[in-house]
Amino acid sequence: MNRITLLILLICIYATGIYSQSSEIEQLKQLKKSVSTQIEQLEDSLNNINTKINYLESKLYSDSEDAIPFEATIKFRARILDAPASYADIVTYGEAGEKLYIFNYAKKGYWICQYDGKEGYINDMYFDLTPNAEYRKSIVEDSIKVAEAEAKIVRDSLRVVRDSLKKVEEANALKAKRVELTKKFGSEIADRIMNRKIWLGMTTEMARLSIGNPSDINRSVYSFGVHEQWVYSSLDLYLYFEDGKLTSWQD
Repeated sequence: MNRITLLILLICIYATGIYSQSSEIEQLKQLKKSVSTQIEQLEDSLNNINTKINYLESKLYSDSEDAIPFEATIKFRARILDAPASYADIVTYGEAGEKLYIFNYAKKGYWICQYDGKEGYINDMYFDLTPNAEYRKSIVEDSIKVAEAEAKIVRDSLRVVRDSLKKVEEANALKAKRVELTKKFGSEIADRIMNRKIWLGMTTEMARLSIGNPSDINRSVYSFGVHEQWVYSSLDLYLYFEDGKLTSWQD
């Protein structure tokens, strides 16, 4: 977990200084690579834990002497299901007072059973558990809880690192955009565009880069030049260009 904390700290340092020297782009790329590696490691850990949970839910002492089946009496009419879940399809019904064989514990109160020659899953509310069965159930449930807790820690860490990677990518994109704008227009214009400013004399290209594409353009051509009205409906803003340069606006 210390590695994750360190990566997040580095990201915060870089993200707050995205307008510094352009050499930071390469540093951000390296940081992105490190975070991506961390994500891969966490995903591997999560896969291993999920495999462990699946093993615990399916294996469940089937190779041990404790897995010897025992006979139980159905307390009241029971549903025998085709999967260890309340929403599973019904295989058959077991009637009160009848016997069935209980095999391994599955999960969430469900046991593998055999009744009237049919196999399925039954919830232990329908029969009384022996002390040995209670013990087997508690061991399995505790093991699954531990594995699920480990999985939650990894999932939470994975979410934090993915959020951190997103911040790195956003900072990297902003840094690259500013460097490109500076090369093309100079640092002063680049600052205005990055801050989403509008100003008299800006070109239509600068306007698009600064505040985005307009929702509508009304264009008129005269003998003395071209007049355009750019409409930004979401901003309640109107820009007026003469021959490609901003001469006024209305907001």
